[in-house]
Amino acid sequence: MFGDEPRTGALLDAVSGWVRTHIAYDREDSSPEAAADTVLLRRTGVCRDHAHLATSLLRGLGVPARVVGVYAPRLDPPDFHAVVEAHDGLGWRQLDPTGLAPVDTVVRVATGRDGGDIAWATAAGDLTLDRLRVAVDLLP
Repeated sequence: MFGDEPRTGALLDAVSGWVRTHIAYDREDSSPEAAADTVLLRRTGVCRDHAHLATSLLRGLGVPARVVGVYAPRLDPPDFHAVVEAHDGLGWRQLDPTGLAPVDTVVRVATGRDGGDIAWATAAGDLTLDRLRVAVDLLP
């Protein structure tokens, strides 16, 4: 599908765009343990799933890629989010395979191999979050 694309920014955009177009964003259909092949077969997931699949596809094409956990103040509503960072031959570029957050406004929280490396919270058992406050000032 992407074999003829040169290993440049065009390939990164093609893979990210393919995931955005072919994998539905669904908050109700996701599992933290979902592997990239499961997301591909299921064709649905959340930002972590989109980022995991895009990262796996890029790596399979020989492109260095990683998953990045970010805070995205331009999401509606603002929230934690997962994006991809991949090397285009000149430098690292961030991509959002969901298309929901402009990557030039995100704030990096964690970088890792997959969604397990970038979790902003981990719980053994039920978790009740009483309050979480995040503040980001966007400068012009």
